[in-house]
Amino acid sequence: MKKFLSIILCAVIVFSSTAITINAETEQPSPSFEWDGHPLVFIQGYSGPALIRDRGLETEEQVWPLKPSHIVSMIAPNIIDIISSVVDYANGDTQPFIDCFKGITAELFDNISMQPDGTSKHNLTSYPQYATEASVEYINTEKNGDYLPMTEGEFIEDLSLTIPEDQIFIFNTDWRRSHIVNCEQLDSFIDEVLEYTGSDKVDLYGMSHGGQLAATYLYYHGTEGKIDNAVMNSPAIGGTSLVMELLGSEPVSFDLSELARFGSIMLHMEIDLRWLTEKLPEDLLNSMLKTAFNEVLLPYAVNFGSVWDLMSTESYNALRDVYLDPVENAEIIKAIVSL
Repeated sequence: MKKFLSIILCAVIVFSSTAITINAETEQPSPSFEWDGHPLVFIQGYSGPALIRDRGLETEEQVWPLKPSHIVSMIAPNIIDIISSVVDYANGDTQPFIDCFKGITAELFDNISMQPDGTSKHNLTSYPQYATEASVEYINTEKNGDYLPMTEGEFIEDLSLTIPEDQIFIFNTDWRRSHIVNCEQLDSFIDEVLEYTGSDKVDLYGMSHGGQLAATYLYYHGTEGKIDNAVMNSPAIGGTSLVMELLGSEPVSFDLSELARFGSIMLHMEIDLRWLTEKLPEDLLNSMLKTAFNEVLLPYAVNFGSVWDLMSTESYNALRDVYLDPVENAEIIKAIVSL
């Protein structure tokens, strides 16, 4: 009898598993909206857009975001020095940490550095750059999905349940530049999409920093009749306190676990870095973050127009004269004032 019941139980389990598997394969999530027939321009956030140096030349190289292999090649040979510099920092000697961080990141920050007038030091272009290479369908089939937004990937998947992949276009902006500059590039890109698809209008979907750019675009071009619908998901309108805290003179106190998670996303890594926040004291990590920014990142960051776009008006007015030269940085100031 027990053997018979065992057989029946196994049969039920197998049938149930099969039924669940079949159900999972045949049922798809229901779309949450109806497509209006217009192509969608998706503007991703701060961390995603790929920057290519010397595109089309023999020296072509992707300099942002960093690939995991590049990160390993930067850290692995210096791991002993990194650990030693952290120990020195904890004991009150900050210089070895500063020197170590500068040495490891020198190539990276030189590649993405900007001139005081807000132009790029090197020949960098965002990718994809043109409408013909920016559809989700093209990126999936021709580029193996390599240039699709990582952070916003789930949103792209959800949107593609309703909108055909050949009608979703990824706008990759040069995230270093001011929204005033990128706004004009977005306008040209929208014109390309309209011509390429034969549509009379497009829809906009902006995430985070991309939502801020979408808002800027609507302010300057919203009455031109090219946009039907616009969605701004968590837009950084009005700035963020993160930039103010980093540029300000006071000690910082961040949600380190969340910053570590965001760092993994920005570097396009599947590795969860939050374990670091559990191994080192919170005060030490916050102090190291502030020191790394002030001593290494700040000379580059002040020339990124996008950094100033992320400030509130009050924060900008408080910090402009501290970090921006009215002559050398005149073009950056002009773009910010235009907001």
